[in-house]
Amino acid sequence: MSTETELKLAIAPEHVEKFLQYPLLQTFTATTKHLCNTYFDTSELDLLKKKIGLRIRYVDNMRLQTIKTAGQSIGGLHQRQEWEMAIDGDVPRYELMPEQIRARMPASSLLLPVFTTNFQRKQWNIEIGDSMVELVLDQGTIQSSQTVMPLYEIELEIKKGSTTALYNIALDLLNYLSLRIENQSKAARGYQLFHPKAPKIVHAAIIHLDRTMTAKQAFIHTVWQELQHLQANEFSILSGDNVEAIHQMRVAVRRLRSYFGIFKPFVPVPCEEYSMLRKELHWLGEESGMARDWDVFYQTLYEVRQQVATTAVLDSLVVTVRYFKTQAHEKMREILNSTRYHRLLLSLGKWLTQQNEVTETSGARWELPVTELAGEILQRRYLFVQEQGEKLLKLSETQRHAVRIEIKKLSYAARLFASLYPSENTQDYLNTVSKLQTELGILNDMAVAHSLLDRAGLHPHSPARHLLIGWYAYQRVIHLKKLEKTWTTWLKQKTFW
Repeated sequence: MSTETELKLAIAPEHVEKFLQYPLLQTFTATTKHLCNTYFDTSELDLLKKKIGLRIRYVDNMRLQTIKTAGQSIGGLHQRQEWEMAIDGDVPRYELMPEQIRARMPASSLLLPVFTTNFQRKQWNIEIGDSMVELVLDQGTIQSSQTVMPLYEIELEIKKGSTTALYNIALDLLNYLSLRIENQSKAARGYQLFHPKAPKIVHAAIIHLDRTMTAKQAFIHTVWQELQHLQANEFSILSGDNVEAIHQMRVAVRRLRSYFGIFKPFVPVPCEEYSMLRKELHWLGEESGMARDWDVFYQTLYEVRQQVATTAVLDSLVVTVRYFKTQAHEKMREILNSTRYHRLLLSLGKWLTQQNEVTETSGARWELPVTELAGEILQRRYLFVQEQGEKLLKLSETQRHAVRIEIKKLSYAARLFASLYPSENTQDYLNTVSKLQTELGILNDMAVAHSLLDRAGLHPHSPARHLLIGWYAYQRVIHLKKLEKTWTTWLKQKTFW
C-alpha cells in the first residue's frame, strides 16, 4: 500500500501546445505511453457507496489491478491510499485484494465494468532541490455506455521531498498559462457519466478541535475543513443559477476570513503571505456577497408581492432585479473559472502545507495549546461586543452594522472553540448568539436593500420605492423589538469559557 499525494489541474485542449513549451519541461526528458483503464462496480454501485475505486489498467502488455480509497481532495490536492498488483485476465482478482478492502466489499455481488478511461500520457520526472515531482499530461476520453467526455488534465505527484514542491510548480504554471484546479478524480467523473446526479448543496460541517492541538494545528485543521466546504459548492454554481450554493460559498468565505482574523495575533510575524491571503479572501467575500445580496432582495420582492393587494407596481422592478441577480450569478461563474481564484486556492494550500511541514518553533504563541488561547480569544471578543453594543437599539444603521460584524466574529469563534468545552455548557449560548446574529442580519438586509434600489435605477419618487420603504419600515419595527429581547437575553447569558 502507498499514499498518493497529487495535484490535478484541468487544461483546455487549445492550451496543450503552449504547455508543452513550458520552460521547466525543456530540461527533462518526457516518456509517452497509452493507458486504458476499465473501472468495475456492482449493479448497485456498492463500491462507490463505500468510497472504493477498482480498476484494471492495460499498459505495455500488462494488466494492473488498482484499488484506491476516496481519501480527500481540497484545493486540488488529492490524498488517498492505493494498492496495485499485476494480474492475468480482464476481470478483478478478489483474492489479491488487501484484507481491509475485502472486508468492505460486497460478499456475493457480481462486479461489472461501468466506464473506461482511454488516454495518452506524457510524463516528466522533475527534480527541484531535494524534491522529485512526477508531472504528467493526460489527453483522451472518459466513456460510459454511449456517453463520452473529453479528458485533458495535468497531474503533479510528489515522489520525494516536500509537498510544497507541487504547489510551487502549479503556481508557476498558472503564471504561464490558464489552468484551473480539478477536484474530481477521473473515477468521480466516470461515475457521473454512468449515473448522472444533480449537483449537491454542501453545508458547513461542525469543526471538531482536539484538546491536544496547538494554535497552529487548530488553524490549519480549521482552514482545510472550510476550504473543503467552499469548493464542494463550486460545481453547483458552475452548473447554473443556484441560490443556495452561492449562499454556502459566501458562508465559507466569511468563515475563512473570520478564522484568519481570530488567529492573526498568534501567527509569526512578519508574514506577507498571511496578509495577502486575507486580502484575496476579502475580494472573494465582496464578490460572493454581492451575488447573495441580489438573491436576498429578489426573495424579498417575492414575499412582498405575496402580501400586497396589487403586484403591478412591482412588476417592472422584479424584472430589473432578476436581471441584476442573473448578472451577479454569471459574475460568480466567471470568478470560479478565473486565474485569480485558482491562484488563491493554490496559495492557501501552499501556505498551509508549509506551516504544517515546519517542525521547529515558529512563534511562541503559535505553538501554545489551543486550549490556553480559546478562552482569551472569546473573552476579548465578548467584551468588545458588549462595549460596542451599548445602547444597541439607539445606534445608527452604520454603527449597528459594525456591531453586527463583531457579533458575527464572536459567533464564529464560539462555534469553532465549542468542541473544547463540555457540550452541556455551550449549546444555550450558541443558540442565543445565533438568534442575535440572525436578527441583526435581517436588519442589515433591509439597509442593503435601499442601496440595491439605487443600483437598480429606481426613481426616488416611484410608487415601487415608496411601497418597499413602507414595508421595510414596518419590518424594521418588528425586528428591532425582537432584537431588543434577544440582546437582553444574550447579556444575561452565562458564557461557557
